Amino acid sequence: MPLLVPLRNRGYFQFLSLILSIVISAAIAVAVPLQNDELGAIINIYMPVFIGIATMFLFGITIIINKTYLARGVVLLFLICINIIIGIALNINFNNFNSQFHSRFNTENNSAVNALTHIPLQKDQILIQNTDGFPAYNRAVFSYTYDPDSPLKNPARQNTIIDRDTTTIRIKNTLNKTIIITRATFSNDELWAVALPGSQSGKQVFPMMIAPGDSVSLNVVFTANVLNKRIQSPFWKAALKFQHSAVALGRFFNYQLPHGSTCSTISGLVYFETSNKATTISPIHLNGIWEYRYENDWEPGLQMILNSLNFKTKVGFTYFDNGLKGEKTTEHSDEITADYFEVANAGQPVRIRKIASYHGCCTTEDSDTLAIYHLNERLTRQLQYTNKYSGQMLLPYTLALSGSEHLDKLSGPFAVKIGESFTDRTRNHGKKIGIRVWKAIDEHGKVISNAYILGSDYLGKKGTNYDYQDNVYYIENIKLYNKSVAPLMAQK
Repeated sequence: MPLLVPLRNRGYFQFLSLILSIVISAAIAVAVPLQNDELGAIINIYMPVFIGIATMFLFGITIIINKTYLARGVVLLFLICINIIIGIALNINFNNFNSQFHSRFNTENNSAVNALTHIPLQKDQILIQNTDGFPAYNRAVFSYTYDPDSPLKNPARQNTIIDRDTTTIRIKNTLNKTIIITRATFSNDELWAVALPGSQSGKQVFPMMIAPGDSVSLNVVFTANVLNKRIQSPFWKAALKFQHSAVALGRFFNYQLPHGSTCSTISGLVYFETSNKATTISPIHLNGIWEYRYENDWEPGLQMILNSLNFKTKVGFTYFDNGLKGEKTTEHSDEITADYFEVANAGQPVRIRKIASYHGCCTTEDSDTLAIYHLNERLTRQLQYTNKYSGQMLLPYTLALSGSEHLDKLSGPFAVKIGESFTDRTRNHGKKIGIRVWKAIDEHGKVISNAYILGSDYLGKKGTNYDYQDNVYYIENIKLYNKSVAPLMAQK
């Protein structure tokens, strides 16, 4: 009740001064590139407010129990200083924490970065590539869920969810002499580690000799140690839960928070050094998503997912489709209206890669099947389904079905089917958009010819939330069918 106590004399001025200090504190705390660290943004946005409310409560108590103007003034000055110091400390901490990710190398301006490509890099003396081959041979992708209720060493975790925390890198010696790799240097040692396949990351790996023409494989592991340590305090856990509730509340009011997330996108580099400084090996770019908990509003939004894969495609929303509920395409985005496709280059196969899966886990029905619906034949051919434990990860593990060979000889107009949804919305529940289609745009902002990103959502289900990251695919060598049976105008 302290704020309801009649304020007399200079009470109004004192409270206004305290409120002004809270505003200044918040302004200082958020005067940082919040988009660079959505996880850290939670603290910088909320802490000045929480601390400010606490200082107002304490000053209200002071007014009640102490009638001396001097004592009130001293307490007021002390509380104002606390607010200002909190803002400055948060600003400094945010910049310091983020600077350590780029402390060794500039990961944004490195000349070795190449656009999305399926061609191995061969310009250097040593050939090095990510064996996943996606999104590029010189870029590896990871996803990791912290899950405070199920630690990594808990055997039960292995039967519930899979992390893509390890990627295999192959290094081939194309020289006519033996090379010796002396060490791997990461942009941040507390995020990544290297290990031999089948061994723990702590085992000695280097020096490693590679004879002429031979190759070796190494595992790069996303340990996320610094992120796991970061959220250990009770305050962090409370802030994460508050953010989760704020996202849910925003969904209810059709409002998407501009900053802050319970997930974090991470980028880095790994260099492999040799005993001969004249022998060079190009770096591998590392990208990952760290997730605090599984499912619901703990998941990363589709835009964050595409950012982590180094696409510049603009989704047009963060957590859900701006209240459109699958009725219209998204304004001010790279989404297009598409129901049927055809092969762009008949001499090449259509290639489809599942790039993300964020939905429920561990039941057969959640292992959604990818299929092609042939318009002329009125026939659906199943192509692949997802490992049922891959429901919260980037680049999920998939199994090809017998119909997948039809991608090599695909002809005629076809729709894509993911689970129960088609790109042809007239076949969907309520005739809603079950699969949104976006132009695939590479890291340089250029449209990738004949390539698209497809994001699906469950329709007509209890958990329908229109986030379109339940199953996400990258598909290439297709173009829009120019005689589409149900043309729709995309909004721009």
